[in-house]
Amino acid sequence: MKDNTTWIEDGIEVAESSVLTREKPDRYGTVPGLDIEELADPQELELQVFREQYGPILALPRPRGQDRFFPEIDPTDGTVCGAFGTIDFARISVPFDKARYKADKLREKLKDATIMLSIVMERVPNRAKYLVLKYLRMGFLDVDDIVSEDMRAIAKWYLRVRAIRQEIGELVEAGKQRERQKLLSLP
Repeated sequence: MKDNTTWIEDGIEVAESSVLTREKPDRYGTVPGLDIEELADPQELELQVFREQYGPILALPRPRGQDRFFPEIDPTDGTVCGAFGTIDFARISVPFDKARYKADKLREKLKDATIMLSIVMERVPNRAKYLVLKYLRMGFLDVDDIVSEDMRAIAKWYLRVRAIRQEIGELVEAGKQRERQKLLSLP
């Protein structure tokens, strides 16, 4: 080899191609007996570590409606930068609605109460619990009239589920009424 850019092969001086680059030593090291191509990339290893550490947190269920976009705001004049400042985004973005938020929270409570009702209902024979629930619904029976603790628990959870459903229905209907009024007031 003559210098860094040429070498001699079979008595002929050969110039190094401009396409060729010098290999840099691997800063992550190697494993004896494995080629460098068989080793995992450092980014892949980092991704595996992140999945292992944050996987349980990311796997937690999220309530619907929590995916809000936050635009970048220019600090000099307060204008919205990027796609969030367009009229298209303004058309599809939904303003915060207290009634919808409350209805979503009530739906979460309804889900929990329904689960509790199903757990308590497993303790009582079928015919008896449905007969008691029918009398409760019709108004012939009150919770205080029930002697059995299991049946009283079923009655309380049933009435709680029913009240939450009714409140959600009222909120949804009030929201529809507000939307109708808003549409009627448009010029």
